[in-house]
Amino acid sequence: MITEQQIEHLHFQVYSDCALREVNHITYVWSESKQGYYNLGEIGNFIWTYCQYPITKDQIVRVLMEEYVVSLEECKENVEILLMELVEDNLLKLIDLEGFFK
Repeated sequence: MITEQQIEHLHFQVYSDCALREVNHITYVWSESKQGYYNLGEIGNFIWTYCQYPITKDQIVRVLMEEYVVSLEECKENVEILLMELVEDNLLKLIDLEGFFK
């Protein structure tokens, strides 16, 4: 299990075998390796779009705060829950870029 401190400097990015697909006017994430569809909902799809490139939890929260009316605490909590679910389902991968650009 990943701790909250570890999450703060990690980046999230979609796996290359996952993509958004529209089925009956609903957008899903398709996982090639799992041969399955995942309905992330409006906010989940919004976050998914930003995870095409490595992005931190805090960066996602900032983008959501600009786009939606929600408290900072609620946004942080819900983003962390969704990100960890996506990691556990192997739809997002964790990337440690700390020190990479030094």
